[in-house]
Amino acid sequence: MTDVLINKELTLSVPEGYRLMDAVELENYFGLEYNRWGILDKKRSIIVSVSWTDKQRLSMFADVKSMTKDAEATFKKNLKGYTRTEEFRTTVSSEKALGLKFEYITDKTEAEQAGEVVIVRFKKKFYAIYYISVKAKFAEYLPEFETMLASIRYEDPDSKDKKKK
Repeated sequence: MTDVLINKELTLSVPEGYRLMDAVELENYFGLEYNRWGILDKKRSIIVSVSWTDKQRLSMFADVKSMTKDAEATFKKNLKGYTRTEEFRTTVSSEKALGLKFEYITDKTEAEQAGEVVIVRFKKKFYAIYYISVKAKFAEYLPEFETMLASIRYEDPDSKDKKKK
């Protein structure tokens, strides 16, 4: 496992076999590449991605539940045949989080995909952590994603600045 720093505040342990997705790949897969980081295991057709909000005003009025509802509305709009298969509660780096498991069909190849998104709030930012794979292998590869999710550590960048003073 290799630790990577995402958005200067989240550390995630990545197993061997993954490579960093470039901006073009992120845009092709997710539509927008800004405020997003992602890795790909092309051999097994797995994507793990993290996106985040930078809108501090938004985060004053939103919570994990409302952000999850917004994410699902986006999935319904953009993912062909989107079906939620489960909603669950979990924790990420000691913070309460809400997750969705879902299925859909890719536009280009008509392949059946399955995914999971976990949404968590750290201070004034919301993070969405995604796991996407082919539907037939989703359950087989899910424990690896759960290990990655459990490895996430949040480090408040403001507290580092205060310690330096």
